[in-house]
Amino acid sequence: MLRGIYTAASAMIANMTMTDTMADNIANVNTAGFKKSTAHFQNFSDVLMQRLTPEGSTQIGELSNGERVYATTTNFGQGEVQRTGNPLNVAIEGDGFFTLKNDKGEELYTRNGSFHLDANGNIRTVEGHFLQNAGGGNVKVALGKEFKIDSNGLISQIGAEGSSPQYVQISRFANNQALDRVGGSVYRAQEGAQKLPAPSNSKRPPYSLTQGELELSNTNMINEIVNSITGLRTYDMLQKNIQVHNETLQKAVNEVGRYK
Repeated sequence: MLRGIYTAASAMIANMTMTDTMADNIANVNTAGFKKSTAHFQNFSDVLMQRLTPEGSTQIGELSNGERVYATTTNFGQGEVQRTGNPLNVAIEGDGFFTLKNDKGEELYTRNGSFHLDANGNIRTVEGHFLQNAGGGNVKVALGKEFKIDSNGLISQIGAEGSSPQYVQISRFANNQALDRVGGSVYRAQEGAQKLPAPSNSKRPPYSLTQGELELSNTNMINEIVNSITGLRTYDMLQKNIQVHNETLQKAVNEVGRYK
């Protein structure tokens, strides 16, 4: 009976992690460039059950020891691209991330192409991080002057004195699962991400930028809500299972073997 309580409890804990993951996906359904997460389950090793008798033991089957969440992965699939007409909105189609730097100089990455200009002409994210160019500096444009970003990330301004063409730095990785989310749609590279070299000028890059468009979250709201409801029902069922085991255990302690 105690084993049954432990099995149901472990499943409840795993179910709570799954529900929290889906809740985060739903909360960020309107966050541009957000990539949904998925919790993955793994069963504990089954236990071989045997019946002991004076004549010996008889195998009666296997009993599950419950399950746990062994990993949470991020789905980096392409989100829907929406036309906004805002020149400070840029969408990436294909493989890659905008390269950013925070105020501490730490390099970060995002697919959220919703930018704004600060008072010095730096292009920054909604979190305040600086967009980086291919030379490793901040992308900076002349205030009050129109600028263009082509499909390869080339930024150019006509009529801006002293301005020179620059490319938006797009970072790609051999293992996107080694990117650690640090908030919303911003990531930090962990050991094992393996940053790939930039494509040479003679090769077509495996991505395309579009100015005036925005990549939306790749979360499917309907699927997440349906899965959340299923998870809550499973949690309720497991809770009732523990209650039944507890009542049975109580009877075994208080009534079985009572002398009358």
